[in-house]
Amino acid sequence: MTIPFDPALRSELGNKINNRAISDVWTTYSTADFPPLIEDLGRLRQEIGLNDWGYLQLVRGLADSIQPTPNDAELFTWFLLTKSGYLCKVGYYGSQVYLLAPASPVIYETPYFNLNGARFYNLTTLRGVENPGRILTYGKDYPGVDQPLALNMAQPPTVGQEPFTRELRFNYAGKSYLIKVAGSRQVVRFLDDYPQTDFPVFFAARMTPEADSSLLDALRPLVEGKTESEAVNLLLRFVQTAFSYQTDDEQFGKEKYLFVDETLFFPYSDCEDRSILFSFLVRRLTGLPVVGLHFPGHVATAVRFSGKVPGDSVVIAGERYTICDPTYINANIGMAMPQFRTVNPEIIPVGL
Repeated sequence: MTIPFDPALRSELGNKINNRAISDVWTTYSTADFPPLIEDLGRLRQEIGLNDWGYLQLVRGLADSIQPTPNDAELFTWFLLTKSGYLCKVGYYGSQVYLLAPASPVIYETPYFNLNGARFYNLTTLRGVENPGRILTYGKDYPGVDQPLALNMAQPPTVGQEPFTRELRFNYAGKSYLIKVAGSRQVVRFLDDYPQTDFPVFFAARMTPEADSSLLDALRPLVEGKTESEAVNLLLRFVQTAFSYQTDDEQFGKEKYLFVDETLFFPYSDCEDRSILFSFLVRRLTGLPVVGLHFPGHVATAVRFSGKVPGDSVVIAGERYTICDPTYINANIGMAMPQFRTVNPEIIPVGL
């Protein structure tokens, strides 16, 4: 993509990094013709369907492409985000500039600094730059700018067509099934850099249209005409057995919760990934309410059926939710793993 910009927006901080030098760079940016660039970025954001995190990546990509050094790119990102209404700061230590910003909800496994009572994450460390431990910050704030980066993502962005396909096989009630799914490699690449945050962000996110239609269209005929228990059991068996299991450390070398599109793409998944996928399928194909269950070292789900279903359950606000564990292979609804049957889990709310 090509975005026109005023050449005067190019700047070079130089080797001497202090408040005065940063102020001079800000003055250079603010006296250039930047409003058309902000408008173009906003328009492109709407066309692609980017959330706040996606907008940050868009701005960073632009900054990387036009600024001469990584430090200048971080400063330009700070300027553009601020002019777009986001609360952020720049810090510096030695020869390195850092982009700092609050986020909602929290970002895990990312260093942060408490500034003016708020947690500012060092977003530069997400690019492989080491956290300095201590930092100097450019002190000037800009009035009316108070928006943190929101990590909620209603639906993945439309970032181009580079499709993938996958065949998923499972058996249920003496029958064998083949489910063919499709998705976008470019969306998977976008999601690969998504920060680790609270579970509800992943449970609430929808799929890309191509993944949504291929998966739901394949499974819908299998659950139509079945009772709630039969339909949910079939979906449970699909998630339990159509995907191979590995921990995040084994597959990625780090903790990484997967969005549904990623679970369809990557060869392996673990308990939280399967719970996210299963809850999505139950809500979309049966309309039944679902919650996530966070046990020590394990994630499962529970479904609120219309009638009484025997088995293990949890009670939430007076309503009985039957435990359904997408990682407990061949377990039916109402069967919790033995080691968790007497454990009270943390309830993960799931949006519809």
